[in-house]
Amino acid sequence: MKRTGGASHRARRRAAVAAAGAVLVSLLGLPAALAAPAGSGPSAAGGSSTVAYGVEAPVCAPTPAAGQATCFAARRVPASASTPGARPYVITRNALTQGPHGGYTPADLASAYGFDPTAPAPGQTVAVVDAYDDPTIGSDLGVFDSYYGLPACTIANGCLEVVGQTGSQTALPAASQNGWASETSLDVETVHAVCQTCNVLLVEADSPSDADLATAVDEAAALGATEISNSYGGPEYPNDPYASAYSHPGVVITASTGDSGYYSYDTGTSAGTANAPAAFNTVVAVGGTSLTLNSDGTRQAEKVWNGNGPGSYAQAGASGGGCDTIAESEYTAPAWQTSVPDWASTGCGSERLPADIAAVADPNTGFDTYGTTDCGQFCRWQTTGGTSLSSPLIAAMWALAGGARGVTDPARTLYSHLGQSGLYDVVTGGNGYCDGESPSTCSAGVNPNTTGHGVVDCGWPATGSAATATADTAACDARAGYDGASGVGTPAGLGAFAAATTTAPAVTALTPSSGPTAGGTTVTVSGTGFSAATAVRFGSASAASFTVSSSTSLSAVAPAGSAGTVDVTVSAGAATSAATSSDVFTYLAPALAPAPTPTPAPAPAPTPAPAPTPAPSPAPTPVPVVSGVTPPSGPTSGATTVTVSGSGLSGATTVSFGSTPASFAVVSDTTITATAPAGAAGAVDVTVTTPAGTSAWSGGDRYTYLSPPGGYRLATSGGEVLSYGSAGAYGSTGWLNKPVVGMASTPDGGGYWLAASDGGIFEFGDGRFFGSLGNIRLNKPIVAMASTPDGGGYWLAASDGGIFEFGDARFFGSLGNIRLNKPIVAMASTPDGGGYWLVASDGGIFQFGDAGFYGALGNVALNKPIVGMAPTSHGTGYWLVASDGGIFDFGEARFYGSLGNVTLNKPIVAMAAAGDGGGYWLVGADGGIFSFGDAPYEGSGGGAALNGSAVAVTST
Repeated sequence: MKRTGGASHRARRRAAVAAAGAVLVSLLGLPAALAAPAGSGPSAAGGSSTVAYGVEAPVCAPTPAAGQATCFAARRVPASASTPGARPYVITRNALTQGPHGGYTPADLASAYGFDPTAPAPGQTVAVVDAYDDPTIGSDLGVFDSYYGLPACTIANGCLEVVGQTGSQTALPAASQNGWASETSLDVETVHAVCQTCNVLLVEADSPSDADLATAVDEAAALGATEISNSYGGPEYPNDPYASAYSHPGVVITASTGDSGYYSYDTGTSAGTANAPAAFNTVVAVGGTSLTLNSDGTRQAEKVWNGNGPGSYAQAGASGGGCDTIAESEYTAPAWQTSVPDWASTGCGSERLPADIAAVADPNTGFDTYGTTDCGQFCRWQTTGGTSLSSPLIAAMWALAGGARGVTDPARTLYSHLGQSGLYDVVTGGNGYCDGESPSTCSAGVNPNTTGHGVVDCGWPATGSAATATADTAACDARAGYDGASGVGTPAGLGAFAAATTTAPAVTALTPSSGPTAGGTTVTVSGTGFSAATAVRFGSASAASFTVSSSTSLSAVAPAGSAGTVDVTVSAGAATSAATSSDVFTYLAPALAPAPTPTPAPAPAPTPAPAPTPAPSPAPTPVPVVSGVTPPSGPTSGATTVTVSGSGLSGATTVSFGSTPASFAVVSDTTITATAPAGAAGAVDVTVTTPAGTSAWSGGDRYTYLSPPGGYRLATSGGEVLSYGSAGAYGSTGWLNKPVVGMASTPDGGGYWLAASDGGIFEFGDGRFFGSLGNIRLNKPIVAMASTPDGGGYWLAASDGGIFEFGDARFFGSLGNIRLNKPIVAMASTPDGGGYWLVASDGGIFQFGDAGFYGALGNVALNKPIVGMAPTSHGTGYWLVASDGGIFDFGEARFYGSLGNVTLNKPIVAMAAAGDGGGYWLVGADGGIFSFGDAPYEGSGGGAALNGSAVAVTST
């Protein structure tokens, strides 16, 4: 049970506000002269109509600098009819509500998309990631809420939290530049308007650099966000070092596809690439639409947003997208996308295609928001859109629906509802140069892809003059079902976000159907219903790994097994294929070599006995003394070479480990090498016997037999614990205020503790409760924990290096007052409990107490950040692991292998060492386990639907 007491500082609110009325529009808008004063509330309807003109202008620079992102907010700017790119909009003033600047209102969004913004959303925190600080976001949100009559969302009442990219509420970035505060207003106000019972977390990156924004996304996940909205992006590029920041299994991460159309053609020249992070296959890519309402506020029509119209480079904005062009794992289309009907017509092959879903983005209707920072002449009320509106809208609707609900890859949920009533199928328009129109209508038969602007439309070949549409028009043109411009469609209620009930898969064939008991055979599994596969098992053992190729085929690597037959089953969530004669896999025992024919030994020749020699009188010798044993521990199986140090050892006749004699060799009067015999787990005295006597206990003669490795547990951010091998299962948590970030096992393996990011402690089995930080306001979140060797206490470590000790855990120092280059990510205690290490994400090591320093990576340029550490069994060395599975060994820690050159499905998040120090396990965010040295593979959560992402692994 969690011992925290009290409520989370992000208190849940329960307030009902009537959402009445809507605006009747045909491309709704309102010139500034008709704007209502701030605070006057939605205006009552009149009866007249007004035609006005406006141009759409990006809030941030449309083309970001290399290594940076731009925001995708766009505002409607009043203009004359003669202004280049001006579009007319009609205001029909007979609606029940009217935005203060003529844009859509919270009530309009709720009515159009069919949701109740006041519905309870327990446990949901929607994070918004933006660049720079918006110092007036609190007061601006207050004006917004007051105008529309929404429940107040403030820092004081716990609804709104504003932090920097390291999680600090006080160390915020510099004030907004280049319009980013208007993006922040749009994001935060949209989230609160859509989900009025959600908590809103604003994480402000130091700059719009890819590195800072990625750090902010990781921080949002660490602080417990259930949804993270990202309304920014830039051209995708190879070997993106920040892709892993947008992979947090079980967290809904939405990303805007962009505002410049297919391959960003609307900038005047096609970039030839989609925008990242929307192009990553771990996010929900959100495209944009133009939405028209009926007089009762319901949806009249919706089409792909393209402000240009066919054959125009007016640079008026259009929803982004385009097939990925980089052959790397983060850009590969997932199986649930490639399994949509007629995927081949997209022309993307195996590559990712944004979008996954869409929502209103057209700035000509937009959404009225309020801001007073870095907005120049547009301060106070403005009508803002772009796919920056679509992303937070979808994230907040997902929160209203209850979040990911345990689905590791939330985008999978959308595709499971394709063609169902929870989605509105967008079938009109397109985000390419031709806006979905035919080639003849678009450009009189002239191929626009050959006019010097790059590939700007998917309805034409990349080269040549063919005037007929090619086979990949679904990449940028709306059509029935899935298409790249609008994804699976737009929401119709919350049904599209509900975790689908999955039909059980069926296995019809295995190729090959047999393999060795050692495992490792790659088996092609044929059948049906594999698109949503979450696990493949050979008997009761999980496959070492598996890859879904399509809804009818997957490949799995057989685990080790016993000779005989097993059924191979495929699970999709709670549904598992039934055992049949078609799914039988046979484990083949290794062939035995024939036994050699015994050869009789020759009779020994008689040897005459030597003449007896009188024994010399023994010289007096001192009684032996054992002062040291190196190494001081080893496995119960024995065979460890041990150096015994002391004095008076040259006449040794027996060396014993406890009561068991060992083989040995005398090196000198002060040194003996011995081979440890097998023994039971625990500590024994090493004694040396000579004619002068047997060594007495000295305190330095202890040798510890370590239980063989073979069991481990992994914990998820949702508090789920999975046990494998000899590790016992003692329970998992229920509903959490904050995510779990650390785990520690009791010395006998009979229990464990979980630690949440707010310092709350959960104890299971024989793990005792010694205290927690649940009611203390922390400067930084907790990121790791370690237990004392006797199980009588534990330490918690915060990301700033602050240490909190409980039970018999002693305080040896901290980094709480030191400014760090990078945050702390993991800790480990010494075997005797007399010290601990902290490690930062750049590989910097900080040691306290009797923890020795054996090396660090502080000055090494890493491919990926460090995410975990483990000490050796003797405490005279340690390993560090990076998120790509790279291993760094220091001191006595030996290198047993790494994943540095392996393409991972999910990043590595933690590691644990085997009890004898002869190996280690790594765990990925999806629960996948990788074993090295003598650490055996006992199973993993890699194919399971986890409650959140894996965060820790411990050995028993």
